[in-house]
Amino acid sequence: MRLVHHPILEFKRGKRITFSFDGREIEAYEGETIAAALHAAGVRALSHTKQGSPRGLFCAIGKCSSCLMTVDGIPNVRACVTPVREGMEVCSQTGPGAIDPGFRPRHRAPAKRRAVEVAIVGAGPAGLSAAHTLLEWGVRPLVVDENPHLGGQLIKQTHKFFGSRAERAGTRGVFHRPGPGGGSEGEDRGP
Repeated sequence: MRLVHHPILEFKRGKRITFSFDGREIEAYEGETIAAALHAAGVRALSHTKQGSPRGLFCAIGKCSSCLMTVDGIPNVRACVTPVREGMEVCSQTGPGAIDPGFRPRHRAPAKRRAVEVAIVGAGPAGLSAAHTLLEWGVRPLVVDENPHLGGQLIKQTHKFFGSRAERAGTRGVFHRPGPGGGSEGEDRGP
């Protein structure tokens, strides 16, 4: 149930690992998201409505609530954007593995404090534009985002095979390239 060959995209598989989902052992590859690994294992219902109807993968960019799961005891983790790790424990939040309403996380990473002149919440188009403008004025902002990559909604527009040249297929959206220091730097390829 995994794509092996694609006419345009390349897949670099990580090493094979296992994790548990509602007590069942699931095979995965490092670099895959929980939702991708579950889909490959035939799991289509990631949650259920209050009425019991199944909910499958919906947005795949961490913006909806269709794939919220408990991961290693931490509730409300978005399975569509969370990479699998060897030995992680994933539970449905409805049905088997449902969380206790009085749940408190086992551990919480200490908050890091940092004094900055300007903090921008969101590394999507607006946040990156604001950061760019501030840099032009000599202000070095701190940009924070819930996702590991820049671009926000632009990331889902990197397709090279839908639409026509007249609609700028293959040239819109963002792509990531190594930035100075090895990090990830987005580049707008839009009109």
